[in-house]
Amino acid sequence: MTIQAITSQDPQPPVLVPGHGEAGFLAADPHMLRLRELAERVAPTTAPVLIVGDSGTGKEVLARFIHRSSEHHGYPFVKLNCAAMPHELLEAELFGQAGGAHEAAPRRAGKLELARHGTLLLDEIGEMSPGLQARLLQVLEDGTFRRVGGGEALQSTARIIATSCKPWTPRSNREPSAKISSTA
Repeated sequence: MTIQAITSQDPQPPVLVPGHGEAGFLAADPHMLRLRELAERVAPTTAPVLIVGDSGTGKEVLARFIHRSSEHHGYPFVKLNCAAMPHELLEAELFGQAGGAHEAAPRRAGKLELARHGTLLLDEIGEMSPGLQARLLQVLEDGTFRRVGGGEALQSTARIIATSCKPWTPRSNREPSAKISSTA
């Protein structure tokens, strides 16, 4: 994604495209306008979304735009950075923890529960282990998951938006339902 500085000599003035609440999208670059169009098309669906682009190109901004432009906008937008913690902690952060799952571990909700009917942003999903990706696939397929150390099946209606700065290389035969590439 290329973001160019806008000056008074630019032939194309920036366009503020209205959205829900603060979801306006300021853009002049044709590639950015194309990304906005794709985001507007995917926003009203329930499809999981993968946004791929270089670091610092606005993947989270685009994810928030999709959230604010969707039916999920009245519910929480919850972010989890998959590259910021080891596998064991990431699993507990994502799925929650049943009491006693680890030594003296209290029962607590994970990001899937906290997002409720809103949106869960999984930043840098490519850093997630294959085993954890398989557990996440179960959530995408039927909306169910279990807390770490728990046996009770819980339901999630949160929309999943994932980002990656690496090109998409599927570890299974399934592609994401919707993919927005910010490399124009």
